Amino acid sequence: MRASLVERRLVIGVPERLDAHGRTVVPLDLAAAEAALDALVAEGVQAVAVSFLWAFLDPRHERARAGAGTAGSCASSLIGRLPS
Repeated sequence: MRASLVERRLVIGVPERLDAHGRTVVPLDLAAAEAALDALVAEGVQAVAVSFLWAFLDPRHERARAGAGTAGSCASSLIGRLPS
């Protein structure tokens, strides 16, 4: 089995959900996302990757989170740049 790039304890979910068509089912909870970021910073994390399910269909939630002052990137911005 391949080793994970990120320790499981440093993966934090936040309330947010798009369906398979890119429609918002649960709006992004920015306060919860900010609290998650604060927890990661307290653990010494220096950069984050933001990855929401189905975000490549509508990346606004990922971009809203990434644009809130974190050093990191969005998974949806990598679509088309990664090798198949």
